[in-house]
Amino acid sequence: GRLRTAACRYRHRRLAALAIERNCARVEWAVLDWNALAVGFYERLGAQAMSAWTVYRLDGAALRRLAAR
Repeated sequence: GRLRTAACRYRHRRLAALAIERNCARVEWAVLDWNALAVGFYERLGAQAMSAWTVYRLDGAALRRLAAR
């Protein structure tokens, strides 16, 4: 509800302030594309989707194989 949204906005504001304080150029995070509520929330914050990027995951057997090399 509204309380959760307010708490999220506060946390994102604090994260942005910390990033500025530490001279970070940006903050990035991941969101599932089907999560319209989260996508809308982040867009209202001013975030932009990075459509040129693809997320890769290494897990299970492939992760173990790489670790063993």
